[in-house]
Amino acid sequence: MAARRPLGNYPSSVGAVMQSIFPHLGPTSYVQVSITPGTVPITGGDTVNAGEAGLKNFDKVEGGTTDDGAFSVSAIPISPSNPSTGVLSGIPKTTYRLKWVANKTATMGGQAQTAGSEAVAGTNLTGFCVRLAAYGI
Repeated sequence: MAARRPLGNYPSSVGAVMQSIFPHLGPTSYVQVSITPGTVPITGGDTVNAGEAGLKNFDKVEGGTTDDGAFSVSAIPISPSNPSTGVLSGIPKTTYRLKWVANKTATMGGQAQTAGSEAVAGTNLTGFCVRLAAYGI
């Protein structure tokens, strides 16, 4: 696998915060996201680390669409922004989970995908690249 790194001129600063736009390849065998409303952290999905963006911590990650348009990716924090105290804290994260959703009905990544549905478990997403935007330090 090619080394992952931010695009040229990134990270760059916006005030005290760094922003980075970077490519991310999907995993060899995708595990579907498991979400229980009101419960954090989620499980499954594809993990993205702050180091891939040239950052130490994420404040926020924004998903996008793969370069070929086959999948859309949404980014989900893996730990709560609202700890048990009930106070919003905006705790920086070192990782986010990515949920991959097929944009067309076809066999992609070795699995039969349905447009609008999460990528099928076991899908090989290493051939799909998405550019993510991240903010942090």
